[in-house]
Amino acid sequence: MANTDTGTNLRHFLDSLFAAVEPKLAGPGPSRVLTEARAASADLSIVGNTDGRQVPVCSWLQPALNAPMPSDALNGVTDGLKALAPHLSWFTRNDTTDTGSANFPDGHGNAIIVGPDGLAVSSDLWIGVSLLAPAVRYPDHTHPPEELYLVLSDGDFRNAETAWTKPGIGGLFHNPPGIVHAMRSGDTPLLAVWTLVPAAA
Repeated sequence: MANTDTGTNLRHFLDSLFAAVEPKLAGPGPSRVLTEARAASADLSIVGNTDGRQVPVCSWLQPALNAPMPSDALNGVTDGLKALAPHLSWFTRNDTTDTGSANFPDGHGNAIIVGPDGLAVSSDLWIGVSLLAPAVRYPDHTHPPEELYLVLSDGDFRNAETAWTKPGIGGLFHNPPGIVHAMRSGDTPLLAVWTLVPAAA
């Protein structure tokens, strides 16, 4: 990893992320995601100090990042996100399943931190962040990689095998490869970091 401000901030964020996730792991799926993510993050190519791009929901980012965290590791995650925030390029997606709330288009945003279009380039690891304004339902969606969320605020998550559940601040939510899943916010913004790794062969 290049010795740049972005590289230093990114390594701090990743170390904090892994430290926050590890104590909460339960089951082979989440453990596999962390193991694969750690291995893939050992040698990343840093893009550099790029200018970020915001979307309307970013007005909720600082309130979400400033919320109290219950552990030093989680504070490290939010501090890392604050340092990286000026360089994150946020984007929105379309509701292709017609299951999102009416306020979904301007009420959500995603940013890739590690991945093909991230601050660090990787073809086999995707780490990013999703932000929902209050009272927004993210539509049902699916993707081939296996996924693990670290939840940094109140909110609900579900997939085809679970009912809506509240992981809580610092909680995890795991999505097996290819499963239909969604999330929704309540009275406060929902902020979550996601890690995706290729499905096991």
